[in-house]
Amino acid sequence: MAQCLRDRSSRWPRSHGRAPGSLPDHAGLDRDRPPAPGADHYVATPRDGAPEVRAVKFRLAFLLEQTLGHVAHTKNIERALSSHPWVEPTVIKLPFDARPRPTAWVPGGRNWSVRASLMARRGLAQRLRQGALDAVFVHTQVAALLSTGLFARVPTVISLDATPRDFDEVGFAYGHRRQARWLEELKAALNRRALAGATALVTWSRQAARSLSEHYGVDPDRITVIRPGVDLGLFRPSPAPRSPVYRQA
Repeated sequence: MAQCLRDRSSRWPRSHGRAPGSLPDHAGLDRDRPPAPGADHYVATPRDGAPEVRAVKFRLAFLLEQTLGHVAHTKNIERALSSHPWVEPTVIKLPFDARPRPTAWVPGGRNWSVRASLMARRGLAQRLRQGALDAVFVHTQVAALLSTGLFARVPTVISLDATPRDFDEVGFAYGHRRQARWLEELKAALNRRALAGATALVTWSRQAARSLSEHYGVDPDRITVIRPGVDLGLFRPSPAPRSPVYRQA
């Protein structure tokens, strides 16, 4: 998110004035350093007699896919946000529903990427109607395919555990299979467009970072590898001794 805020001025046309949700030009802020506990949020140093800027909160939206381990990732993010008072977050969860849907007969209506991207676009558009945002965090790229137009309005970080190309190689374990060639090419084009529209990208592994560069043409300088953490307050080894597990060859 810090990268998004640093890049805001380069992505927003000067002719449009100050970017929505951005800080005044005279606010001399160190956006990478959080305020001290109990201090005002991001207190600015006055310049040329300009007044101080106090109690600034960064308005961030988080669009989070709710499948498999991404549910636990969402909980980790929510716990982290609760301890950052200088952030004003909007968390938009994108639930996976395996039940039959009325739109299943529509081409793509069964596809999770289409459904997640539509939910994300609606949720983000609704939030932007309520007011400006300083940055958007989307996890995963599955939910980012149909929001590239909105990404032009606000700096965006796309986070992913694996690229679609990675998933094609291991997806058999999930019942995933490659589709017709024209559909695979369309999928790749949509992903390239979404990834190119992001200000920065976060991957969970170096393998995913390599795939972004090799298969989707993403500049490595735009990619940061951040492995998902484990909340040791919730997940920790049991103090009781474990019984040995034997597997028959």
